[in-house]
Amino acid sequence: MGKKTRKPRRRQGGEEQATHGAPVRPLTEQMKETIEQWAEEACEIEGLELIDVEFATPGRWLVRVYAQRPGNPGPGDGITIDECAQVSRYVEALLDVDEQVPESYLLEVSSPGIERTLRKPKHYKQVIGERVRLVTRQAIDNQYSFEGELVGISDDDVITLKIDGDEVIEFEFDGIKKATTVFDFNSL
Repeated sequence: MGKKTRKPRRRQGGEEQATHGAPVRPLTEQMKETIEQWAEEACEIEGLELIDVEFATPGRWLVRVYAQRPGNPGPGDGITIDECAQVSRYVEALLDVDEQVPESYLLEVSSPGIERTLRKPKHYKQVIGERVRLVTRQAIDNQYSFEGELVGISDDDVITLKIDGDEVIEFEFDGIKKATTVFDFNSL
């Protein structure tokens, strides 16, 4: 979905000014949680599942919302541009009236894509049974990268991966540096 830049609004005390490329207002953890709640609400209204919300502040706030149809749909069953626009409008309306949000920000709403990044335990739960690639923070048997079927994730965030055949390896969530789903493009 396209980027959204808010039209300036007048506030008491004059115009905001950024210095050294930093955002005018800090993007606090509490504000991130609030924006995630708004994105969750927007997705629920549209019958979608919120996958993730990313934040960056490269001089102004950047909010990326990733959503998909429930049940981890395959290729061709992704969300539409109209659905992205509806989620964007909902979140934008809330951002525009919140005084903690700077006058200028970027909001992007899109699908997480076929091969998506897994950042939180809930992301792993959403893709159980799929092929994933993990990169660990510490070597395991002189190896950092592992690929296999995600068998499960326990309540204490231990990820279980079935590698080539019947070999099963468990990984502590905090020991994973990066994880993504792997799509077999030959299956198309």
